[in-house]
Amino acid sequence: MRNLCLLFAFLFFNQVKAQNPCYSLPEFLSLISTENQAISVDLENGWNNIGYVCVEPMDAVEAFAPVLDILVIVKNNVGMSYLPEWGFNGIGDLQPGQGYQLKTTSTYSNFQFCESYIVLAEVSGCTDCTATNFDIQATVDDGSCTMVQELEGCGDPTALNYDSNVTIDNNTCVYPEQATSQYFLINEGWQYWSTYLDLGENSQVVNVFSEIAGNLHIVKNSDGLFYWPAFSFDGIGALEIGQAYQIYVDQEVSFDLEGEQYHTIEALDNGVNWLAYNKTYSTTIEGSFTDLTSLVYVSDGFGNVYYPEYGINEIGLLHPGKGYKVVTNNAAAEFSYSPVSAYSCLTCGGCMSANAENFNPFATEEDGSCLEAPYVSEYVSSTNVDVIFLNEAFEDAGLTLNGWLVAYYTNDAGEEAAVSSAQWLGAPLSLSLWADDSITSDVQDGFYDSDEVVLKYITDDNTYLITELSQPNSESISSIEIDFSSHLVIDGLTVE
Repeated sequence: MRNLCLLFAFLFFNQVKAQNPCYSLPEFLSLISTENQAISVDLENGWNNIGYVCVEPMDAVEAFAPVLDILVIVKNNVGMSYLPEWGFNGIGDLQPGQGYQLKTTSTYSNFQFCESYIVLAEVSGCTDCTATNFDIQATVDDGSCTMVQELEGCGDPTALNYDSNVTIDNNTCVYPEQATSQYFLINEGWQYWSTYLDLGENSQVVNVFSEIAGNLHIVKNSDGLFYWPAFSFDGIGALEIGQAYQIYVDQEVSFDLEGEQYHTIEALDNGVNWLAYNKTYSTTIEGSFTDLTSLVYVSDGFGNVYYPEYGINEIGLLHPGKGYKVVTNNAAAEFSYSPVSAYSCLTCGGCMSANAENFNPFATEEDGSCLEAPYVSEYVSSTNVDVIFLNEAFEDAGLTLNGWLVAYYTNDAGEEAAVSSAQWLGAPLSLSLWADDSITSDVQDGFYDSDEVVLKYITDDNTYLITELSQPNSESISSIEIDFSSHLVIDGLTVE
């Protein structure tokens, strides 16, 4: 009988489907209620016990009419009887949920009291599945439907002019050409470098940087191996596709490379990755990592970070030729930047020097407006510890806005020297604690491993020494001890 019930459901569903194609069968079945469950029984010759399963009472004469020819007697639980031969009905109506005894003179197959029927629940709402407020539970349209506004444009996420709001693709998509060459303009100092080209047979680090070998001091990979042209030492060999490298040049240089553009990076490790940027155009960092659910934070190598958990975005844009330190909490077999169109700036000019006081992470044209930080410009070396300071750290300490957080170390001469600074403007900030770098200077100019950091908060009126720090869900610490393999998040501080 269960199959018969389902048959009725299918038949009724087809009627509804013809009127409203939005419904699927599982959705339809979730909206219906089944009444008068028809359960059939085979009656034996002699006495039988049977339950009455209909939802409404039914006269005993009507209920047992199909077996009238073989029925002798029906009895209920209080001793009342229905005797068809004598035309006596002492039971009256059969009651839902009650059991009855009956005696027959022969067998009877598939006896049942009532047929199944299906009732669609009446729920008012929008029943048009093309509407923005379509209600899958609604069965009666109340005229409240709000229709999607049609927008023509490019609907392909891989196109440069992709628009996620487009409902009708009008074949106006513009695609980047498959790159076969790349031009690099490298600023003086340390930086992460990468290429979007598969260099094939020319991927040896000696060949890649041959044009700038006279100004190139060193190239390092994420494993600590390096290429040192002045001493003809090559510990790297061939560059790996999708990997970024740290390089140091003693003046601005430029060069070109040729190859074939690649689009997928093979794997990401759990932890720190030096990641290449393999698009030919700049994109927003927020849009580029939406598919990487294991992302913790990104650093650009100049002291700027993108830390989505805490709403920090000091990087703004990803640029061709640059590389990035990407920290994850899970490994990935392969990685591709999320489909996002090329960045189109409203006001393109600004300071593009990443270690300037007024660095504009969304500028695409240098306008000469860069300002040096009042206490120390962000010193850049090949190694640093990223420290994130949350708003509540400053607020709970009663510090005022627009002050400068400055990190000091004690150099070999026993003098206190500032190595990095950042201004608190009412949003979480990052402070990079840079390591000493023998490449840039013969004297100590940064932290040694295991050095203790002195932190001060400086305003126009006061200088506060920070004596204690706290991390989320951790005990307070009296100082930061440099560990270049980690990063810190600070949510509280004590000053004097």
